[in-house]
Amino acid sequence: MPRRHDPNDPAKLEGSGVTQFQDLEPGYTRLTFRDRRQATIWASGAAAAFCRLHVYADPDEEDEIGDFISIYRTSEQWASWCVARRGHAIIVWETKHGKDLGSFPNMIEALHGIWPLICDPLPSLHAVRQRRMRNR
Repeated sequence: MPRRHDPNDPAKLEGSGVTQFQDLEPGYTRLTFRDRRQATIWASGAAAAFCRLHVYADPDEEDEIGDFISIYRTSEQWASWCVARRGHAIIVWETKHGKDLGSFPNMIEALHGIWPLICDPLPSLHAVRQRRMRNR
């Protein structure tokens, strides 16, 4: 059986002028160019009427926090959610309670995952349940 052609074969890439990008390390905490671009496109589309983004990044800073994006509802002064990269995953959390909302394979899926929360001005079902439990 003939050997299949592998376009990423290092032997074929040597001297070709093609740069082979390294895979992200598991603890990688910086937003990639693609992450930032996808967030910018998302925020400039339909989301612009409901929220705004702010990217926190310090290229010289080497700490455990890394880069992250804060998402604000347009009517609020405090961020409601944050998004960050952890290796291959994009994680999303609610800032008020520190509640982890999930891990996503890319920025677009992460932002689409919180879209219903951004558009819904009503309190979350979790908050309503907690209030009911306190009032019993």
